[in-house]
Amino acid sequence: NDPEELAWYMEIAEAGELVPTAGCGIGVERLTRYVCSLDSVARTRLFPKVPGQSWI
Repeated sequence: NDPEELAWYMEIAEAGELVPTAGCGIGVERLTRYVCSLDSVARTRLFPKVPGQSWI
């Protein structure tokens, strides 16, 4: 990829004119949770990161 192709985006970012966003992708884990009707996204991961819980 040529960095010059994204020069317009970098100019907008440096000027601080980007709109804040939370993202738009669903993600593999969330899609798996939906398809399998699981109660938690953590159940779709091999080693989930759950605050306060140790898996060792």
